[in-house]
Amino acid sequence: MKQGTGTQQQSIDIGGFWAAVVSFGIWGMLPLYWKLIQSVPSMEILAHRIWWCFIFVGIYTVLVRKTAIIREIFSTWKKGLFVLLKSFVLGANWFIFVWAVNSDRVVECSLGYYINPLLSVLLAMMFLQERLKKMQYCAFFIALAGVLIMTLNYGRFPWVSFLLAFSFGLYGLLKKIVPVDAQVGLLAETFFIAPIALVYIILGKTSGTGSFLAGTPWTTFFLIAAGIVTAFPLVFFNYAVRKIPLTVVGFIQYLAPTGMLLLGVFVFHEPFDLIKLICFIMIWIALTIFTISQFQKSA
Repeated sequence: MKQGTGTQQQSIDIGGFWAAVVSFGIWGMLPLYWKLIQSVPSMEILAHRIWWCFIFVGIYTVLVRKTAIIREIFSTWKKGLFVLLKSFVLGANWFIFVWAVNSDRVVECSLGYYINPLLSVLLAMMFLQERLKKMQYCAFFIALAGVLIMTLNYGRFPWVSFLLAFSFGLYGLLKKIVPVDAQVGLLAETFFIAPIALVYIILGKTSGTGSFLAGTPWTTFFLIAAGIVTAFPLVFFNYAVRKIPLTVVGFIQYLAPTGMLLLGVFVFHEPFDLIKLICFIMIWIALTIFTISQFQKSA
């Protein structure tokens, strides 16, 4: 596939395209995985997700010989501080997601990741002085109207959606300010919270409250593999963003919240009435307007 003409011509790598599909497809199906260990407290799942992700990403970093980049990440106190901030923001996002899935709020998770691109634009405008087009303002207010209608319908603010969107948007903003290699960056970010996670796991084991090696063998296996399902799609994503245009990645990223929405409605049978459908349609319209404006911006 080709994009553009003349000197601006750019190939869309087939491998990169499918790598993006795989990464966002896995992220969209993650609620199925967390449901497998729903009996384990969310905080314990988070601890294992952090610790084993740190271990597996560390092994991968050594295998691909990118350890030198780690020294660069911590070369100044400013970079180290931003990595520390990203650590806790990422940990908060992971905890909210796992807790929400295992509290039967997968549809709210879906809503959060649908509005995340729009919220990210707002953060970029506020902190990076990026300017919005009229179409992007229009998209933002259409999505805002949809969320407000849903809030009135719920009778409460969909705080799970907004915490997920805000935490992931803030994480992206911090990565934009201090950009680093994706998987090495994840290793550095989990470096700060991995010791805390390990202490939590050990305390749970010694006190007899932990599920690791105490429940079924499958529970222990899924807790360890939580690190793999966290790191594996990131490796594919990192490959994809190097091979295909970000506009294409932007389209593909909606596979994740779409997968979550379908799981929430058709697999987990969460409530999804006409009002919610109308609100999601408004958000889909907003995302369509936003995506079209991005293509016009890059044209």
